[in-house]
Amino acid sequence: MAVKWFQAADDDSAYEDRPIPPRPQPLTEASDGPSIRISFTLPDFSWSIWDPLAEKSALFAQDARRYVDRKSDAVYRGVFRSYYTTYRDLPREVLEGYFGWRTRLRQGRFDYAPLSFVFLYVYEILGLYGFSDPRDGFGMLEQIYAHYEDFALRSHLLRWGRDFAIYYDLGAEYLSRVFAEELEADRFRTVLRRPEQSDPRTVFEAMQRISGWTEKRSVCLRDHGTEAAEVMGRAYTALCEHRRTHGNPRFAEMFSGVRSSRRYEMFRGAVFHEEAPHPDCRVEIDGARAYVCKEGQWRCSVLGGNRPLQTLRPMTELMREVDRLLREAAGWGRPLKPGALDAETMDVLRRVVADWDGQRREALRPKVEVRFDLLAGIRSDAAHTEARLLEGQEEEDELPPEPEAPEIPAPSEEECAPPAGLTADELQFLTLLLTGGDWKGFCTGQRLLPALLADTINEKLMETFGDTVIVGDDTAPAVLEDYAEELRDLLLPDD
Repeated sequence: MAVKWFQAADDDSAYEDRPIPPRPQPLTEASDGPSIRISFTLPDFSWSIWDPLAEKSALFAQDARRYVDRKSDAVYRGVFRSYYTTYRDLPREVLEGYFGWRTRLRQGRFDYAPLSFVFLYVYEILGLYGFSDPRDGFGMLEQIYAHYEDFALRSHLLRWGRDFAIYYDLGAEYLSRVFAEELEADRFRTVLRRPEQSDPRTVFEAMQRISGWTEKRSVCLRDHGTEAAEVMGRAYTALCEHRRTHGNPRFAEMFSGVRSSRRYEMFRGAVFHEEAPHPDCRVEIDGARAYVCKEGQWRCSVLGGNRPLQTLRPMTELMREVDRLLREAAGWGRPLKPGALDAETMDVLRRVVADWDGQRREALRPKVEVRFDLLAGIRSDAAHTEARLLEGQEEEDELPPEPEAPEIPAPSEEECAPPAGLTADELQFLTLLLTGGDWKGFCTGQRLLPALLADTINEKLMETFGDTVIVGDDTAPAVLEDYAEELRDLLLPDD
């Protein structure tokens, strides 16, 4: 049966005209009584924000002092998991199992335990409950990191270990251990920020850390690494100095990062309670990183904003242009196409390369050395010879023995090897493409894929031509016409 959604009433009164009722009048205050007013007042959060973890940490500190010497031989083999674990989160049986595991751990037995047990004991170490010397607590943190391989636990321990060394002022030896990776990155950032304070080779190492221009792509770096590194370090230093004296003093910060200071929370994510505010102090990790505590509040001052070093395209382009200018000046490898750097930058780079090239040519020029100490002997010999000639005496000078013809060594395997590091198959395939030979028959006979050969050849010739030389697919590979003549000169010099 069909359902009628809108069904009229049985009587006709459903459709009669009806008067519209009047609108209700707003309530007015009675003259004989007080009015009722409701107001809402927001609590004042300007002085503090309620932190449930802070309250939990205070209770944890009380319990930790009470249970610091508690021992047990209980063994808990169940499963238990909680976050920000404290003693009050553990049922009686589980808590007794924790004390048993902790007793054995203090004896050097790192048995299996629920992850919450491990975190709870780490919280005890951070508060130095059960440790009179902070160095002993740090050593226990290292042992826990070594024996328990949970990813989340280790991630927290890496940060808390650094905080522990700072908070308890363990000294430079411990700081260098927990900040090993940061120290290396800071060293590179410091060099990039002030290159004039380092030698060119050190500057080059810092440049290479954030550049994609490597030995694989550069014949200069691979075959003339010492000279190329020297010039690239000089070029970056000169460019930073030029920018600094011509209206851009913060140019180097594009590569090193900007120094920033931000609020820092010690032992973030841990159940940790401060009995009293930490004394004011400043902990210098290195010249680029420092932690400062003032009135109980910590701040971290760091160069680069704690971001990891990464490859930067401007540095890659800068090193490539210096490489290109070196090839032009010294004739190293094939020329590269010019990049897109601005004219002002190119003027600085050309000047640096020209100065280096002038020094190189001067060093290669033969030196004439005048030995004044031998002049007296030469005059004496000349006077003696003159006197004998006047007396009519002659001596037959003995002719020196005729030198033997030098033996010309046979060409080495490297000299006979195909150019540009190509294999025999790659050379044959490329030669057939250049000469219009039967490359299909060659690939079929050798069971080789044309596309794979083309990719390998392009990769090996990239550093020479700076571009792809073979295009197309398996059915129609071809050499770019722009490079055909150069390839013939390289591969077929006798033709």
